[in-house]
Amino acid sequence: MDSFDLAKAPPEIRAYATPIILLNLYTNASWLYVYFGMVYRSVKDKSYAMPLYSQCLNIAWEITYGYIYGDDWMLFATFLVTFPTDCLVIWAAIYHGAKEWDRSPLVQRNLLWYYVIGTGIAVALHMCAASELGVEKAFFAGAIGCQAVLSVGYLGNLIQMGSTRGFSMHLWFFRFTGSLTLVPEFYLRVKYWPERFGFLGQPLMLWCCAVFLGFDLVYGILFWYIRRQERETGMLLADGRKRK
Repeated sequence: MDSFDLAKAPPEIRAYATPIILLNLYTNASWLYVYFGMVYRSVKDKSYAMPLYSQCLNIAWEITYGYIYGDDWMLFATFLVTFPTDCLVIWAAIYHGAKEWDRSPLVQRNLLWYYVIGTGIAVALHMCAASELGVEKAFFAGAIGCQAVLSVGYLGNLIQMGSTRGFSMHLWFFRFTGSLTLVPEFYLRVKYWPERFGFLGQPLMLWCCAVFLGFDLVYGILFWYIRRQERETGMLLADGRKRK
């Protein structure tokens, strides 16, 4: 995936090399902070925030493009940091968020296997996409698709739980802005490198971006509202769980 080497990019996009690098740095730093924050909140609240299937899709994306197809040292170095952190998120969800699955003992007792099997299936999905679309196109399309699924899943979790345990408002801010900063980068790639990245401006990719923006904004508003209600009614226990 030599498109990450901006020295090989057209002159028009090379003029924006510094903003693109800064946007990527913010994205990576923000998501690392969110990962560690989710581990902390899982341990503290005995809960989890990221849906199981999204965790499988995300870590499978990192395995596929960081280790199976990764051929860029900077990309590999990034995944070398994010992959273990993502593993910590899954560990916290299994060992500290299992109480959330009281309604489904079968899932509660076999969470580890759900993650193992789910990640294996997701890796196969990403590899099929890479085989059909090409590694580079599947890398970007997969990331956008995973983001859309993640945004829908987060909102669904919040509505289903009816509680803010496992997450926080400032983690939502860094999760949202950490993904949002990729939008201007993708715009620059579409505008100044269309022969390589024109597909990012096609309807399906734009739909995924709209889903991300819409659902994440609604999540932030609803999270703030539920959090305010919890504080006003004094319904939070010390571990972040709601009183019965």
